[in-house]
Amino acid sequence: MEKKLQGPDGRLCRRCRKAIVLPAFSTGRCTICGEGIVSSHTPCDKVCMDCARERKLCAHCGRPLG
Repeated sequence: MEKKLQGPDGRLCRRCRKAIVLPAFSTGRCTICGEGIVSSHTPCDKVCMDCARERKLCAHCGRPLG
């Protein structure tokens, strides 16, 4: 079962927790609801925190958790 990580970046899958990212702010839109996202790294998260929590998805890549 995939472990969940709760922190400044929200819910992330194992793959995204280990990813090398650039320490910069980036902006994007949630692929589900279209809400604006400001992410603390590049590339920007694909799913907003509300949609990630509600649907149990990785906020960064959008894959299902667990």
